[in-house]
Amino acid sequence: MTLLVAFKQPGLNCIISDMRVTYNHLGEGRNSALKTGILFPGCIYGITGAAEPSRRFIRALKEFVHANKGASVLKMWSLFEQFVLSYEFDTDPNSRFDLVLSERSTGKPRFVYLESSTSKLHFDSSCEEISAAPFGGGKDIVQHEFQTNIKRKLEGFFEYASVKLGRTPEEIITFSPYIFCHWLNELSLGEYKYDLESKGVGGVFHFIYQNGCNESRQGSAWHIITSINKKDGKIKAVANLHKIVPLSKGIGVHSYGFDTFDFKNNILLDTSADYEVSVIDDELINELQKEFDSLKDNAVWGLIGYAHPKFKQSLSYRPNCQTSDYLTDEGNPSEYLKNEINQTLAEVYR
Repeated sequence: MTLLVAFKQPGLNCIISDMRVTYNHLGEGRNSALKTGILFPGCIYGITGAAEPSRRFIRALKEFVHANKGASVLKMWSLFEQFVLSYEFDTDPNSRFDLVLSERSTGKPRFVYLESSTSKLHFDSSCEEISAAPFGGGKDIVQHEFQTNIKRKLEGFFEYASVKLGRTPEEIITFSPYIFCHWLNELSLGEYKYDLESKGVGGVFHFIYQNGCNESRQGSAWHIITSINKKDGKIKAVANLHKIVPLSKGIGVHSYGFDTFDFKNNILLDTSADYEVSVIDDELINELQKEFDSLKDNAVWGLIGYAHPKFKQSLSYRPNCQTSDYLTDEGNPSEYLKNEINQTLAEVYR
């Protein structure tokens, strides 16, 4: 399964995705799937539903795009619409899939949704400036959280960043998807972890974006999710760091446990998401691992969050950060990280 969120702001569309892949109906699996990409210049996508039929569609489309290389964004969208009309979608109910798309042929990004079961494109008609439409497994949880908590917190952040920090609307809009992903990570790695995994989704969320001029994957971001336990009057904080690093092909993910000193690296690739990648072999993985190692110590944003809702009192973030901002050379929490967590504890338990 897949959980996607079509996140719309003035002049900026983002497709937010989980990375869970499951082995069985119990939700057992690993967080290693890439479900978003650039369909062609001027259009980004996210996949939910049957994996193999959707990959066949995307690869067939990219062959078609390759044959029309050099066409304008407007022309490519017109060709895409023709391609959808002529494509023979699999009618087997088990082969159904949906694509969440964002395209900019009009000079502004707009969301479009493709259902393989009907072979039709549906254009977003929402008039709201800020909206979030979830798709796939766990969408009810995200919809509920957006309406009851996340939208309110985003509006509060907009006001705070504008009035207190003097940030421009453009700067705030650019940062907002990182915050949205962070709040989703608090849910998927915290209170809703097992609920989402039982639906076959979860892990760390990331996004791909589009404005009126271009499209790209997000910048590097680090999400620290902290669990707080209080027993017999003693408080214990256990933090886990998750680094999202966009690569020339795919995404690198680094996870680190502060209490266990264990770390895990994953390179997320898909032969349909990256048209140039026809075979995923050891040589390619080694090449991308080297690229990942050269980039993983710097990030556009670092954010600290909490697994339990009681501790989600404030947003702690740091721009243009380095590994040393959060970890000592020995792999322990830095003074900055400990101070941030202690400050939250003081606010909750005062």
